[in-house]
Amino acid sequence: MNDHPNRLSSASLPTQTVVVRLFAGATEIAGARSLTVRVPVPISLNAIAACICAAEPRLSDLVAISRWAVNNEFVESDFQWPILTTEAAHEIAMIPPVSGG
Repeated sequence: MNDHPNRLSSASLPTQTVVVRLFAGATEIAGARSLTVRVPVPISLNAIAACICAAEPRLSDLVAISRWAVNNEFVESDFQWPILTTEAAHEIAMIPPVSGG
């Protein structure tokens, strides 16, 4: 029984499946070049980051220090957009810091 009749259950909130491209150490940790996660709508990078951490907890440290890109443009972590559709999909990338010489 729902103790809060005015509050929607998380099961009734709309979600969207997004694919997040991974780079550098994130691909090694995840064992993949991308992760597919379901996130609540409207979609924000903070929500995507939380879903990545839930799906692959070993990425949590990198998620916290990574840069994010949407459609090949760096964005801030508070970036948000409405529902993504297959007709207007966005490319999302998590780019952890890399060291090199």
